[in-house]
Amino acid sequence: MRKLRRIDPEVWTENVGIAKITAARRATVLHAVYNNCVLTPVTDLLAELKAKNISTMDLADQLGVVPTTVGRWLRGETFPQPEVERAIRHLYTQLTEDGSSQFALLGNTGDDSVVRSELKRALRELRESLHRHSRVTSRHELLDQLCLLLLSHIIDIQVGGGGIVVACPKATPVELKAFVGSVFTMHLPTHISTEIAQEDFTLRLKDSEISLAREIVHAFRFLSTEHVRDSLLRMQGIDVLNDVFGEFLAGSFADEKELGQYLTPPEIVRFMVRTAFHSLSKEQIEDFFDLPQSGSLPLVLDPSCGVGSFLVESLRFLRTEAARRLSGKDLARWHEAVGSNALMGIDKSDRMVRLSLCNMAMFGIRRANMHAANSLQWGRTLATQIDLHDKARLIITNPPFGAEFTAEELVYSTFARSRASHSNSKVDSELLFIERYIEWLEPGGHLLAIVPDSVLTNRAAYEALRAHVWQRAQILNVISLPQVTFAAAGTSTKTSILHFKKSDTPTTCQVYFAVADYVGYDVVTRGSQRRRVSTPANDLPGILDELCMAEPERKGVRRVITESDLRWDATYHSSKAKLSSMLENRGDLVPIRVRDVARLRGERTNPARRSERTFPYIEISDIESSQSICRCQITLCTEAPSRARNVVRPGDVLVSTVRPDQKKIGVVPSNLVDGVCSTGIAVLVPESISPLLLAKLLRDDFVTDQLLMNNTGIAYPTFNESVLLDIILPIQPELVLRIGEMAQAVWNGMEMLAVQQEELTKIIEASSFAHR
Repeated sequence: MRKLRRIDPEVWTENVGIAKITAARRATVLHAVYNNCVLTPVTDLLAELKAKNISTMDLADQLGVVPTTVGRWLRGETFPQPEVERAIRHLYTQLTEDGSSQFALLGNTGDDSVVRSELKRALRELRESLHRHSRVTSRHELLDQLCLLLLSHIIDIQVGGGGIVVACPKATPVELKAFVGSVFTMHLPTHISTEIAQEDFTLRLKDSEISLAREIVHAFRFLSTEHVRDSLLRMQGIDVLNDVFGEFLAGSFADEKELGQYLTPPEIVRFMVRTAFHSLSKEQIEDFFDLPQSGSLPLVLDPSCGVGSFLVESLRFLRTEAARRLSGKDLARWHEAVGSNALMGIDKSDRMVRLSLCNMAMFGIRRANMHAANSLQWGRTLATQIDLHDKARLIITNPPFGAEFTAEELVYSTFARSRASHSNSKVDSELLFIERYIEWLEPGGHLLAIVPDSVLTNRAAYEALRAHVWQRAQILNVISLPQVTFAAAGTSTKTSILHFKKSDTPTTCQVYFAVADYVGYDVVTRGSQRRRVSTPANDLPGILDELCMAEPERKGVRRVITESDLRWDATYHSSKAKLSSMLENRGDLVPIRVRDVARLRGERTNPARRSERTFPYIEISDIESSQSICRCQITLCTEAPSRARNVVRPGDVLVSTVRPDQKKIGVVPSNLVDGVCSTGIAVLVPESISPLLLAKLLRDDFVTDQLLMNNTGIAYPTFNESVLLDIILPIQPELVLRIGEMAQAVWNGMEMLAVQQEELTKIIEASSFAHR
């Protein structure tokens, strides 16, 4: 956020036309002039800011008060002091002028958005120049060179320099290499482990590449304007590496996708860090701000740190609070101690550790606790002999998932050994990481990790892991993330944030479950490029307020779960809560289930064995959520897909068992004979209900919520067709017959219209000279 402009109180009261005005009086003033504008009550402004997805906690941070104070203002119990009210009005004006509903979102600032906008323009030119000159042999090298240039430029500006444009007036390769080398020599943190050499931070540019050097310096004009430089100085650190990786170089992860390593979007990073620190007790928080006499502070750990985004965001959060408590040499000593003791990152990739060190440099860290190591390959200690058992107060991470290990490869793992006694199959990395987190957390320590939904829903090894966690931790929150979350990195895997606290006394607990349908951005694809686009819809601020402020539940639900609960996913428990609430509102009405009005057909066939040449085939794409009549494809029997097995008859209701949220439900038309559909489609035979009415009822949100409760799988969530029979239909029993008659009449009209449209098409084609 730009620095709030102070307004003279006398000028303000003169403009308003009131010599003295009390807080209570201000709350009731509906029409007063403020700088030639209508003076809206401050409570209304705060409510509007909240309505624009700015959380109570963000408002409190921007105004320098505690969140409960903002809560009292919103409820009209108390009113802000004049200088704070002016800050609120200025903040509201900035939001209106900027037109950005993401203003101040979870610690983000207006300056942050300015820099990121210019960063995109500079990156485009840099990437094109490097490719045009065929300077890079791999995406890895492209990534390394871009990051070295960007980080050296930003670090130099933040320490009072002018950046690349000022430091390299001749724009020669010699100048560029000297500049980058000097910046990293002076400001790169001393790392505690010894895996990374200074030579790894050398710009690979030949002295003869004069034209390329000029283009590089020219591209940095976007990041050298006075506005951008001022923004960088005020921010005191910005995590730009997520932008470089996520938006422009997702392909550089080609050889790491088997580990499922995708960078975490800044919106999710901020949300998780805020949730983590606000979940700690007052005593646990205070420990972070005691001036360390022995060089020891609570540990914030990321065992799969990537470029260090969770660590630098944790530093940003802690530093804001430290600045309120400490100053001068005490603040500088605290900052140094946090970098070398309180923040620790581990990653198996040397490249990631190098980049995380660069990231730390932008936040003024002089000694970084970073390690190039595989968190799964050691028992109690890492290769550096650091004992992490019971050491971490917070673990905030997005672990790699998708890799598999045998019990022999992980002989120290209690969980892996227990699985080997039940099965010879391998164990997924996501399961092993969670076991490791429990080992490394201190008693009462918190974990916030992004996990694939399979960890929360699937059976076999996943169910065994949940039992393992239950005995050693208390589940606090589960937040479901939309599939778009990691779409910029090329994956649509469904993920959630799992939050638990280490505890040796397993107990029934109340868990907050929430489904974030929107996270402030969408991902669009143009050609082979995926690009993030900011959107105003964001559920995270509201969820954060409910998590940390105990506000009324609108975004999520709190439910008591026990050890016998088979699923931990938020989609299931949120849907279950909605269903319970709806059933309670029905009173004594007896619910109608699908089994009361229809049955599953269950007939199978193999078209390849038919004597006919072709057959009508319906797959999931032939069912439109906006159309009631299913289409079909005339397919050669000899080319029948392996999934073409389910027999369908006219009047059957087809329900896709994949992605029930898409509501692909339709009716088989009466002119379709000897049809077959995909095994990904459930076939219902209506017996005492109109097919059209049944299809429309099954598309209701009430039904979708029930189906979502039975989802399994992470990339393409599915449900077993047998659960359809127990689905409760959103209709009163006495209305089925009456509405059914109307629905049948509508269906007859739709089919007649379809026949007439087909005849019209045939007549037009027969009369067209283009077909003669």
